[in-house]
Amino acid sequence: RRGDFLQVLKKHDIYYKIEDSYYYNAINFFKSKLINPIFLVFSDDPEFVKSKFTDKKIIHASQLGINQNDDFQAMSQCDHFICINSTFSLWARYLSKNKHKISTKPKYWFSNKHLEKAFDYFPSTWSFEEI
Repeated sequence: RRGDFLQVLKKHDIYYKIEDSYYYNAINFFKSKLINPIFLVFSDDPEFVKSKFTDKKIIHASQLGINQNDDFQAMSQCDHFICINSTFSLWARYLSKNKHKISTKPKYWFSNKHLEKAFDYFPSTWSFEEI
């Protein structure tokens, strides 16, 4: 959730800031792998989503009547995942029942390379496209 994440970044400079290009590259990756994908975006900043993603196949969850209290449950029902350096998205991915899910993750989790242990967050059975 972008707003929460930005607040953490202001207080602590340890997390890698995900650039817009990560999302664009991940979306293009899924468009190349899936037929006619629809992207459901979960964010506490719907104005940011509207300003950055104009494709009609990119929908903010609130447009479907999903409120922020239900984001996590709804996210876990998705088939595929664009994960960021957040346990929120990782847990939703973990709880998804799709056995053939495709997921992306950012190359870096932390801004300090000495803290970079992102691989420890993922079970060895999980497969990700690193973007």
